[in-house]
Amino acid sequence: MHLVERCVAFEPVWLAGQYDGEAAQLAYVDNHLMAVLIRVEGEDQQPGSHAWYLENGFGPCRGEGTLFPTLAAVETWIRDRAPAGWPATRWRSPPARIEPGPGVFGL
Repeated sequence: MHLVERCVAFEPVWLAGQYDGEAAQLAYVDNHLMAVLIRVEGEDQQPGSHAWYLENGFGPCRGEGTLFPTLAAVETWIRDRAPAGWPATRWRSPPARIEPGPGVFGL
């Protein structure tokens, strides 16, 4: 049996914070949202360096609160958790984007 290499991809986004936007990354496996990560900087890190905090994980990566030193470490973690044959909907196209119209959400 030949296993196809999974596509793990990251998308930089701004996550709404209490007072400002926070730099974040959405992590995908074969077009499935797997995790939301927030960039963190702290006193215990070298100047100019940062780490990634798992705000929320989904599917086989369900969880929160894990700290990763790099996005490469996140990718390894994701690949280790997504079992062979996951997801069953691997080759489906993403769902269609729905644009809000008049009256949606009380607007």
